[in-house]
Amino acid sequence: LLCVGGLAFLASSLSARNSTLLESEFLKQLIFGFWLGGVGCWVLSIFDYHKLLRWAPLLHFLTLGSLAFIALFVLYGRVAGLSFTELSNQIQALPIKPYIANGSARWISFPLLPNIQPAEVVKLSLLLYLGWWLQKIPKPNELNWKKIKNFAYIAGLTSFLIYIQPDLGSVIL
Repeated sequence: LLCVGGLAFLASSLSARNSTLLESEFLKQLIFGFWLGGVGCWVLSIFDYHKLLRWAPLLHFLTLGSLAFIALFVLYGRVAGLSFTELSNQIQALPIKPYIANGSARWISFPLLPNIQPAEVVKLSLLLYLGWWLQKIPKPNELNWKKIKNFAYIAGLTSFLIYIQPDLGSVIL
């Protein structure tokens, strides 16, 4: 139902545009969003999530590393006084670089692969990391600030790295 609703919203938002664009964008979303998302949901439904929790620290470390990669370039641009356009021109020769568009650097561009937006992956990885971290607490009724502060620091660091891209919407979410 969510996929059908999403496709209906996409069709209504694209209806004011060119009909050829509507058909191609709708078809692309139908193929990649609906079917790949459906297959992904099916695979995760038969997958034991306890196995996924074992990989949670590594997954979150990798997403933090990718956010830090983008943040490094954003901070360099700010310290050097470069606009995103000037920064984009300086890093064109790098094989793996942040993809800069619309006044923000939110994606990582790999050669021959689609761009990846780490802020989208971090939504899942932070929740998995929280689940992994909470399962390590022997008595959940003894949860207090001293036990939560380390996770809060990691969540704060993650939020900061997303905020400086700038992507306030993902930080709030």
